[in-house]
Amino acid sequence: MGSFAKGCLVVLGVGAVGIGCLVTMVAIGGRKQSSQSAASTAVTAPATTLPPRVDPVRDIDIKLNHWTRGGFGSVGMLDFTVKNMSTTVSYRDIHYRTRYAGESGTELHRNRGVLAIVLKPHETRRFRDVNDGLIPAQSATCAIAILDATGS
Repeated sequence: MGSFAKGCLVVLGVGAVGIGCLVTMVAIGGRKQSSQSAASTAVTAPATTLPPRVDPVRDIDIKLNHWTRGGFGSVGMLDFTVKNMSTTVSYRDIHYRTRYAGESGTELHRNRGVLAIVLKPHETRRFRDVNDGLIPAQSATCAIAILDATGS
Protein backbone atom coordinates (compact mmCIF):
# COMPACT_ATOMS: atom_id res chain seq x y z
CA MET A 1 0.00 0.00 0.00
CA GLY A 2 1.27 3.41 -0.85
CA SER A 3 1.75 6.27 1.58
CA PHE A 4 -1.35 8.01 0.24
CA ALA A 5 -3.48 4.96 0.99
CA LYS A 6 -1.94 4.59 4.45
CA GLY A 7 -2.61 8.28 5.15
CA CYS A 8 -6.23 7.89 4.07
CA LEU A 9 -6.64 4.86 6.36
CA VAL A 10 -5.17 6.78 9.27
CA VAL A 11 -7.51 9.73 8.65
CA LEU A 12 -10.44 7.39 8.23
CA GLY A 13 -9.41 5.57 11.43
CA VAL A 14 -9.30 8.84 13.38
CA GLY A 15 -12.60 9.85 11.84
CA ALA A 16 -14.13 6.52 12.84
CA VAL A 17 -12.91 6.98 16.40
CA GLY A 18 -14.43 10.46 16.44
CA ILE A 19 -17.74 9.18 15.10
CA GLY A 20 -17.60 6.30 17.62
CA CYS A 21 -17.14 8.81 20.45
CA LEU A 22 -20.01 10.91 19.16
CA VAL A 23 -22.30 7.87 18.96
CA THR A 24 -21.27 6.83 22.49
CA MET A 25 -21.93 10.32 23.86
CA VAL A 26 -25.37 10.46 22.25
CA ALA A 27 -26.19 7.01 23.63
CA ILE A 28 -25.10 7.98 27.15
CA GLY A 29 -27.01 11.25 26.94
CA GLY A 30 -30.08 9.30 25.81
CA ARG A 31 -29.73 6.95 28.79
CA LYS A 32 -29.46 9.89 31.20
CA GLN A 33 -32.54 11.43 29.73
CA SER A 34 -34.50 8.19 29.98
CA SER A 35 -33.39 7.67 33.60
CA GLN A 36 -34.41 11.26 34.35
CA SER A 37 -37.78 10.59 32.73
CA ALA A 38 -38.17 7.50 34.93
CA ALA A 39 -37.26 9.52 38.00
CA SER A 40 -39.79 12.22 37.15
CA THR A 41 -42.41 9.53 36.56
CA ALA A 42 -41.66 8.08 40.00
CA VAL A 43 -42.06 11.51 41.60
CA THR A 44 -45.44 12.11 39.96
CA ALA A 45 -46.81 8.72 41.02
CA PRO A 46 -49.76 9.04 43.44
CA ALA A 47 -48.71 9.22 47.11
CA THR A 48 -50.17 6.93 49.72
CA THR A 49 -52.47 8.42 52.33
CA LEU A 50 -50.53 9.48 55.41
CA PRO A 51 -51.88 8.89 58.91
CA PRO A 52 -53.24 11.97 60.69
CA ARG A 53 -50.61 14.22 62.24
CA VAL A 54 -50.50 13.94 66.03
CA ASP A 55 -49.51 17.15 67.83
CA PRO A 56 -51.33 17.53 71.17
CA VAL A 57 -49.74 20.88 72.02
CA ARG A 58 -51.13 22.32 68.78
CA ASP A 59 -54.42 20.38 68.74
CA ILE A 60 -55.60 20.72 72.34
CA ASP A 61 -56.70 24.14 73.50
CA ILE A 62 -56.77 24.62 77.27
CA LYS A 63 -58.28 27.71 78.87
CA LEU A 64 -58.15 28.56 82.56
CA ASN A 65 -61.58 29.97 83.36
CA HIS A 66 -60.55 30.90 86.90
CA TRP A 67 -58.71 29.61 89.94
CA THR A 68 -59.28 30.00 93.64
CA ARG A 69 -57.62 29.05 96.89
CA GLY A 70 -58.99 26.16 98.88
CA GLY A 71 -57.87 24.41 102.06
CA PHE A 72 -57.33 27.56 104.15
CA GLY A 73 -55.64 29.31 101.21
CA SER A 74 -52.94 26.70 100.61
CA VAL A 75 -54.47 24.61 97.78
CA GLY A 76 -54.97 25.67 94.15
CA MET A 77 -58.49 24.93 92.88
CA LEU A 78 -58.87 25.15 89.11
CA ASP A 79 -61.76 25.62 86.70
CA PHE A 80 -60.65 25.08 83.10
CA THR A 81 -61.89 23.98 79.67
CA VAL A 82 -60.12 21.71 77.17
CA LYS A 83 -61.02 21.49 73.50
CA ASN A 84 -59.69 19.10 70.87
CA MET A 85 -59.19 21.23 67.76
CA SER A 86 -58.22 18.25 65.58
CA THR A 87 -60.67 16.99 62.98
CA THR A 88 -59.25 13.45 62.92
CA VAL A 89 -57.30 12.59 66.10
CA SER A 90 -58.70 11.61 69.50
CA TYR A 91 -56.46 12.28 72.52
CA ARG A 92 -56.25 10.48 75.86
CA ASP A 93 -54.24 10.92 79.06
CA ILE A 94 -53.78 14.66 78.62
CA HIS A 95 -50.83 16.02 80.61
CA TYR A 96 -50.92 19.66 81.66
CA ARG A 97 -48.73 22.03 83.67
CA THR A 98 -49.75 24.84 85.98
CA ARG A 99 -47.51 27.75 86.89
CA TYR A 100 -48.08 29.98 89.89
CA ALA A 101 -46.43 33.39 90.10
CA GLY A 102 -46.27 36.16 92.68
CA GLU A 103 -47.50 39.71 92.24
CA SER A 104 -44.13 40.68 90.71
CA GLY A 105 -44.45 37.96 88.06
CA THR A 106 -41.76 35.76 89.62
CA GLU A 107 -42.54 32.08 89.22
CA LEU A 108 -43.13 30.53 92.64
CA HIS A 109 -44.32 27.03 91.85
CA ARG A 110 -45.03 24.58 89.02
CA ASN A 111 -47.29 21.60 89.14
CA ARG A 112 -48.35 18.86 86.73
CA GLY A 113 -51.55 16.94 86.28
CA VAL A 114 -53.14 14.32 84.02
CA LEU A 115 -56.66 14.18 82.70
CA ALA A 116 -57.32 10.45 82.31
CA ILE A 117 -59.98 10.93 79.67
CA VAL A 118 -60.52 10.44 75.93
CA LEU A 119 -61.15 13.68 74.08
CA LYS A 120 -62.67 13.04 70.63
CA PRO A 121 -62.14 15.35 67.63
CA HIS A 122 -63.85 18.74 68.15
CA GLU A 123 -64.96 17.73 71.67
CA THR A 124 -64.92 20.31 74.48
CA ARG A 125 -65.01 19.50 78.20
CA ARG A 126 -65.06 21.69 81.28
CA PHE A 127 -63.44 20.71 84.56
CA ARG A 128 -64.48 22.42 87.79
CA ASP A 129 -62.95 22.31 91.26
CA VAL A 130 -59.81 20.44 90.19
CA ASN A 131 -57.44 20.19 93.16
CA ASP A 132 -53.98 21.26 91.96
CA GLY A 133 -52.25 20.60 95.26
CA LEU A 134 -50.39 22.88 97.61
CA ILE A 135 -49.40 26.31 96.35
CA PRO A 136 -47.28 29.09 97.88
CA ALA A 137 -49.10 31.66 99.98
CA GLN A 138 -47.79 34.51 97.76
CA SER A 139 -49.36 33.09 94.58
CA ALA A 140 -51.16 35.86 92.74
CA THR A 141 -51.58 34.37 89.26
CA CYS A 142 -51.96 30.94 87.71
CA ALA A 143 -51.34 29.82 84.13
CA ILE A 144 -52.05 26.43 82.53
CA ALA A 145 -50.59 24.73 79.44
CA ILE A 146 -50.73 21.38 77.64
CA LEU A 147 -47.57 19.31 77.88
CA ASP A 148 -48.48 16.08 76.08
CA ALA A 149 -51.20 13.56 75.29
CA THR A 150 -51.53 10.24 73.50
CA GLY A 151 -53.16 10.52 70.07
CA SER A 152 -55.12 7.75 68.40
